[in-house]
Amino acid sequence: MKKLYLLIFTLFFLGSIHGQKNKNNYESKWFIGFNYGATWSSSDIANAWELREPQLETLRSTSPSGWSLFLGKSYNYEYGKVLSFDLRGRYLRGHWYGQGTELDSSITAINTDAQSIYDDYNSAYGGLIPNYYTKLDRLSFELVIHLNRLREKTGVDPYVFGGLGFSWKSIMGDLTTLDENGNILIYSEDQMLNNDLDFEFETNLIDQQKFFMPSLGFGLAYDFGNTSIGLEHKTTFTRGDQFDGYLSEVPRLENDLYHYTSAFVRFRLGNSNHTRPQRPKPKPPSSVADFSSCPTPIIDILNANNTTSSQGTLVINAKLTNVNNVSEIELSDKNNMPLPFDYDVNTNNLTATVSLAPGNNTFILKATTNCGSDIERLNIQNTTSSSSGFTGCPPPVVNILNASNVEVNQGVLSISAQILNINSASEISFTDINQVPLLFNYNPNSNVLSATVTLNEGSNTFFISGANNCGSDTERLNIQYTNCTQPSGVFISPATNLNVESSSFLIQARILEISDPSMLRLFVNNSQVFGFNFNATTGLLQSTLSLEPGQNVIRIDFTNDCGQGTITNTIFYNQCETPFIELIHPSASGATTNNQSQNIDIQITGTDISKNNIKIKLNGKLMEISAASFLNQLLSFSVSLSPGINNFSVQVQNDCGSDSEEFTINLENCNAPSIIFNGAQTGLITAQQSLGLNITINEILGAQNISYMLNGQGITGMAFNTQNNTLSGNITLAPGDNYFTINASNDCGTAIETLHVIYNDCKDPVVSITSPGSSNGATDITVSNSLYTIMANLSNVNLANEISIKHNGNNINFSFDKGKVSSNVLLRPGLNSFNIIVNTPCGETSQNLTIVYDDCEPPTITLKVPNNNATESNSQKVQIIAKLSNINDAGQITVLNNGLSIPFAFNNGIIKTLVILIDGMNTIVINAKNPCGEDTENISINYEPCLVPEISLDPSSIPSVIMTSSVPLTAMINNYAAGTTMTISVNGHSIANSYFQMTNGTVTANIPLANGMNTISIYAVSPCGSDAETISILRCKNPSVNWINPALVNTVVTSESFTLQAMANNALEESNIRLAFNGAEIPFSYNSNTELLSATVNLIPGNNVFAIRIQNTCGVANSNITVIYNPTIEAPQNPGNNGGNIEKINNGKTINSNKGNIPSNRNSGSKNKNPKASAEKKESNNVKKSTTKQRPTGGQPKSNTSSGNKEKSKKEKEVPAPPKTPLKNTEKGKGR
Repeated sequence: MKKLYLLIFTLFFLGSIHGQKNKNNYESKWFIGFNYGATWSSSDIANAWELREPQLETLRSTSPSGWSLFLGKSYNYEYGKVLSFDLRGRYLRGHWYGQGTELDSSITAINTDAQSIYDDYNSAYGGLIPNYYTKLDRLSFELVIHLNRLREKTGVDPYVFGGLGFSWKSIMGDLTTLDENGNILIYSEDQMLNNDLDFEFETNLIDQQKFFMPSLGFGLAYDFGNTSIGLEHKTTFTRGDQFDGYLSEVPRLENDLYHYTSAFVRFRLGNSNHTRPQRPKPKPPSSVADFSSCPTPIIDILNANNTTSSQGTLVINAKLTNVNNVSEIELSDKNNMPLPFDYDVNTNNLTATVSLAPGNNTFILKATTNCGSDIERLNIQNTTSSSSGFTGCPPPVVNILNASNVEVNQGVLSISAQILNINSASEISFTDINQVPLLFNYNPNSNVLSATVTLNEGSNTFFISGANNCGSDTERLNIQYTNCTQPSGVFISPATNLNVESSSFLIQARILEISDPSMLRLFVNNSQVFGFNFNATTGLLQSTLSLEPGQNVIRIDFTNDCGQGTITNTIFYNQCETPFIELIHPSASGATTNNQSQNIDIQITGTDISKNNIKIKLNGKLMEISAASFLNQLLSFSVSLSPGINNFSVQVQNDCGSDSEEFTINLENCNAPSIIFNGAQTGLITAQQSLGLNITINEILGAQNISYMLNGQGITGMAFNTQNNTLSGNITLAPGDNYFTINASNDCGTAIETLHVIYNDCKDPVVSITSPGSSNGATDITVSNSLYTIMANLSNVNLANEISIKHNGNNINFSFDKGKVSSNVLLRPGLNSFNIIVNTPCGETSQNLTIVYDDCEPPTITLKVPNNNATESNSQKVQIIAKLSNINDAGQITVLNNGLSIPFAFNNGIIKTLVILIDGMNTIVINAKNPCGEDTENISINYEPCLVPEISLDPSSIPSVIMTSSVPLTAMINNYAAGTTMTISVNGHSIANSYFQMTNGTVTANIPLANGMNTISIYAVSPCGSDAETISILRCKNPSVNWINPALVNTVVTSESFTLQAMANNALEESNIRLAFNGAEIPFSYNSNTELLSATVNLIPGNNVFAIRIQNTCGVANSNITVIYNPTIEAPQNPGNNGGNIEKINNGKTINSNKGNIPSNRNSGSKNKNPKASAEKKESNNVKKSTTKQRPTGGQPKSNTSSGNKEKSKKEKEVPAPPKTPLKNTEKGKGR
């Protein structure tokens, strides 16, 4: 505890030392801290606070203590906010002891081993005096609420907090001891009562567990700068009654609590750059002889702070006290850019119309005099968009329309930007990274700048700046140019959408900037097609496609490192079959029959065939076939023959073509031969080349009456059996359609029949790999080149869509022509598996090929951006691009920037990384490593940042006061760049460029001045930023006094009330004038425009001396004049000045010359102790107050003698005058 008290005392002692330096650093949001203090609990067992000495060295001190570390961040921590909030995380560690004072039989143990010891104590003594030792660790998350406004004004920071977290604890008890033989014993009752224990705490009262617990607390801190010290207390709610390791059966405290009281120190992280200055205390008068006190300026901004506005402009209103002139006031924005304003010296009111940018706007109003300074900030959140119109004198707004930090692959780029609040193109600067001016066009109607620039490979940076009298704005555009070309493609065949009537079509397209077929993908109706040929040299892609009936959408996708593209085309496949006529019955022309009624069957195939497309003529006359049957392309009808030969004509036509057939049937009154095929039917499809026929032929005598042909060719080998009239034998079929025609004749006529048989000569496909190295049938080969051509001969395969080739399980492109298939592939190091699969209607087959690519090559790195290993940059962010060979994945690459690993992107062998440079030399190392070796590329980039201009003035060369109409000025612009522009304003008005010249950063000017205070603002704007400097120069003249009333010395008046008038020339301000009447200062009125001074007083009889003292920066003027008041003189008939009460007397006498001096003490008249004190008091009340600012009045001596009494008049003259103390000029020098 002594350490805790010492720590608390030390912290508060340090706080008291630094208390006067208290500033609230509102930019430092993050903080870290440490505290140390005491821990204890509220439970069934009392805490043990006394310090114990352990018997064993392994035991800790029994002093209950704890410590914690915390880290957090402040929110709403801003000037003027009533409350602020912290979110912090805390780690706490503590330990403490508990010790009972009397036997207790009502407690039970949580641990079974401890309960058995309790039972021994209950049996031996009827109870146990409990004790425990607790060790605790806690992790929690806390919300803290501060009185922010009280803290910023006084530095005192009261706060409350609450938190949630997890607590880990272990609780041990000292319940047993050891005898001299090492046996475990329980303590005697006397040992427990006397607390004569060994404090080893060997018994575990509760197993170590994790508990979720809430907490509440409060604290009091004191802030000084970035450091705070204070005291804090927190209580944690255990939500149970077992935190001391004991459970009580007697009702006690419902739940246990544990506490932590500590002293802490807290440090805010970050620099204290934007703090609210403390208002200086007024300087006390240096002596009682000072003419007036020196009050500090006071600023009161009348606008509501921390508000929102939807307008583009805002009128700032403020009241300033103890400010003498406009040169002591500064109004600026958050970029420290001076802003124009109006200040009324009579009302002390300041008004300014300012432009609001979208988002947060901060304005700083500062007043500085010789007596001190004050500063106020106004925060306004503008909710308007960037396109809102502003009024007043808004600064330029530059908005680059191009996207920044992008990659392009075109060497020429069009840049456009919107620039608001600019009058002409002369107020715009467009430069590159080297500050070289670039050509541009500016449209004042649309406020748009447009320019076309040529890019260099790598990083390109451009600056667009706008500057007017109200400010400036600069935007930066970063473009990364990679010199490569995007792929492009065009269809050659078909060039446009096409209609075809064939299911097979050869497409051709030209694809440029593609080096490998793997960069291409061909689709038909969104199904990928792998069989195509591609020539990388000519860019010609060819593929024979199997079209589907209807619309076929052909799409080709292509991609390379620079981009991607897609071309599409459409082929309409009109699947139209021309008509085809085949005779079924009769099967051939020339048949003879004796049956007048005949059934005719004709097979008619083709697209869109109906009875309306068919015309049949019999003996030249068109037949009506509406009643005929036409099903499954078979036309059937009955006809009545005429005796003799009947001529039939059949015609069919559709959109694809036409067909016709003529045949005859001879009707004879006898039995003509008949032919009947047994078994085989027309249209038979067979897979056997040999076909056996059995044909019954009636009404013939023998084989000499029979003839037969196969496919128009006469054949032999068939035998006629006269017993059963059958012709039988085998015929050999040709692949495809086969027509067997048989003719039988007798004296009555001829019978002809045709049998149509289709021989499907379907053969299984055969694959024979002919790739290099596998010509002898080898399927496992090793190569040393990554480029390889898969080749194979295919038999019994007609279409490419019946083929697929896979590389390591993935489909790859191939070409197929005249039974040969080939594919150019890029092998991966190691094992490459290829599978050629063919699936036709006749069967399926496949062949495998395994290729081991064992050409192990180390990686190589080719630097693309920048184009050399040593370069310079003015941009802090630089992109590095390199091409890597023999690298498969990003895990084989490391990139270091100044020794630290940085992220990168790796795709298609190209690595890209964005490097953030530090000032000076930067070393970037790219390392690529594979099992065969490694390569390293070192890049050195010297970063010279784009520096903001800085205006440097020599204060010793600039006069604060001058009497000429102009002042020469020389300034240096550090970090000068070619595009730097200069603007100089006097009292808020820009001067012409002819008044100053700028050469290589040296500015020489001869600045015209107005009478009075001149505030000169100098602005320098470059593509990197801007700077401003403000100086104040007083142009003045020597003061002088011209008396108006009285106009002459020793003017005699007869009226007691007298109005004094004089011209206070070149006084500039009322505060520079002192008026004394008979040695005491009196109030007066002063018009700064007419320079007229006036005051009304009550004269005393005799001489009345007026003294005026004017002091400005250029000099001092003193002037006295005497007015003689003689009430006994009769008023003249012709009144002169002062309403007829002034009589000019010049008697040559000098009356009390001491009265012409102005005392420094305002109340010198009242403090002059003389016998006429009462009279002086009375006379002092007769001085009339002016209607303007009043100054303290002194007493005026007055004579009680009557007019004409020389003796008394003499005594009046002997009244002691105020001391001869000249008026002390306490006016401070002006300017900042």
